[in-house]
Amino acid sequence: TFSLDSKTLQKQLGSSCRPLAMDYHGTMMITLAVTKKNAPTAKRLFDMEYLTILMRDQHIVTLGDDSNQSIHTLLNSFNQGAHHSSVHTLLFHILKVCAGKFVEALSEINHKVEEIENGLKTAIQNKQIFQLLENNKNLNLLSSTLKSNLNILKKIQLRQKFYSDESSHALLADAIIETEQAQSMAEIHNINLSNLMDAYSAAVENNLSLVVQYLSVYVIVAAVPMGIAGIYGMNTPLPFQDEPYALAALAGIALLIATLLVVTLKVRRIL
Repeated sequence: TFSLDSKTLQKQLGSSCRPLAMDYHGTMMITLAVTKKNAPTAKRLFDMEYLTILMRDQHIVTLGDDSNQSIHTLLNSFNQGAHHSSVHTLLFHILKVCAGKFVEALSEINHKVEEIENGLKTAIQNKQIFQLLENNKNLNLLSSTLKSNLNILKKIQLRQKFYSDESSHALLADAIIETEQAQSMAEIHNINLSNLMDAYSAAVENNLSLVVQYLSVYVIVAAVPMGIAGIYGMNTPLPFQDEPYALAALAGIALLIATLLVVTLKVRRIL
């Protein structure tokens, strides 16, 4: 029916597949990138896979990777939906749903970034920064893919033969608008995430410096009683060492000096 050779089909299912829209011996071939959600343990929330749509006369066929159920869920949603007036209307419904998948993916990535952001407020390690970096790469991937998809949709828009009625024209326009919005969202989230990474890199360094500062203060305060104990621990004659109240007096003096140090540091806003 579609007059396609096996080599062409294998290319559209292979790793070299890229978004395109072309006529092949009377068959309209459209390939778009769609989102593929990864396992919860994966570094990235989403990757890309390709959906190829073959259309000829009143027939339409989709080709895709069977690595997950995203494409099957997409097609089942059309099979269970309302009757479509033409094959072009069905095509534009598919394009619109593909665009909507990107919006959902961007919302989920943004939610994940907010969770990481909450953990960064008290972080002193770089784990969260690396998580933000992976989300930054994910946003870059989605942004570049959306740009390619948008070019294909605009190329389809120039082909007047796809417009069997006003509703199909409106569906394609909606798909283009939603793809443009998704691309804008990806770019804005990417810029915000880059600024967030810079800000929280400085915050992590600041939190770490505060920890070092507190440790230094504790060492200084603890050095006073340790110094006094060290002096009176030597096997040499020292004042008041034979007095019965020597231990209590030395502990009191050490406590007083340590208290004065803490108060001084508080006044100077070091502690």
